[in-house]
Amino acid sequence: MSLRRGLIIVLGAAAFGFLGGLVHGNNGGVRGTIGNISTPWLLVALLPAWWTRSVWRGAAVGTCATVLALVTFYVGLTITMLGHLGNENGQPFMHLVWFVTKANKVWFEAGLVSGPLFGAFGGLLGKTRRRGILVAVVALLLVLEPVLFLYGSAVLGSVGQGPPDETRPYIGEALIGVVVAARALAGGYRRRPA
Repeated sequence: MSLRRGLIIVLGAAAFGFLGGLVHGNNGGVRGTIGNISTPWLLVALLPAWWTRSVWRGAAVGTCATVLALVTFYVGLTITMLGHLGNENGQPFMHLVWFVTKANKVWFEAGLVSGPLFGAFGGLLGKTRRRGILVAVVALLLVLEPVLFLYGSAVLGSVGQGPPDETRPYIGEALIGVVVAARALAGGYRRRPA
């Protein structure tokens, strides 16, 4: 992997996480739901690892990209929560980031599973050098999460839980997946250059 590609991965993961934290905010609703969609977090590990052409390097790249995205996510989220953190004592900003990050450590633990797993999968897919396979996997992930989420909501709704307040982001995610799948089926994806 070239230095340029490595820099793109680092900047892309950091920007994804930071913007995700800003979008998620602290008020729930559509923004909170968008921030809670899982598939983009899997793609943070999968997509950059595809360029490694190795399962082990893919796992390492996927893990690093996931952890970096999580750190910058909580920086962005802390910015949106500054008025809600009870900072009467004038704590330094990084102390507040640490507080928010520590309160959400379960997502770092999850990232230490999904990052290497999807990174390794991305590296394995990269060995094929076929973009069409990668695009098909991305489309499948984008469609599968909303289907499972909405199905689960319908099942839970039948036992009294009711559907979630905001399903529109999941429907949007599924539509993006359908568009990506249509593009993959239309062809035009060749083997990537060496």
